[in-house]
Amino acid sequence: MIWARIGFHFISGETGQANALITQSGSDLGPVAVKVDRVQDHAGTIFENCQFMSGFEIGPDNKGPIKLTTCGFWGKAGAGSQMVLGGKGTVTLTATHFHKWDQEGQGKACIQALDGSLILNGCEFMGEGIAAPHLLLGEELQSAVILGNRFTHGKMRIENNSQGDVQILGNVEQ
Repeated sequence: MIWARIGFHFISGETGQANALITQSGSDLGPVAVKVDRVQDHAGTIFENCQFMSGFEIGPDNKGPIKLTTCGFWGKAGAGSQMVLGGKGTVTLTATHFHKWDQEGQGKACIQALDGSLILNGCEFMGEGIAAPHLLLGEELQSAVILGNRFTHGKMRIENNSQGDVQILGNVEQ
């Protein structure tokens, strides 16, 4: 998809919530690449080998898991954060790379994990000249595992406001 206002949109309907496995796809140059209002609590949605050039938003009503594996995010002017994660579900990011978020210099973290849980492993953050944090862990975030990631162009920048169990280990800075 290109130029769509919302690329992929997951909602709760009369028959319940959706689940999906999306592979080798993407959503570029719109304001929102993916918007999750609600997915199935037990099945959720999986993105594999997908590309996104705009925001990925998970709303406060979501309880289901969202998983991204071998995906890529590229920032565009005006995009700010590449992911804003709400809801009570778990977001798992594996072998995914993030490039050039917060191009306007507003201080917006690449990933804002505001609620639920986050598992981040084997990912790479690339953003030469970006001073904004890589991660913002919100007060309502229940837990996070940040393991074995690569942070280029300076120090790993994580703003941790969570009162939950947050484990940060085995990451490298270059």
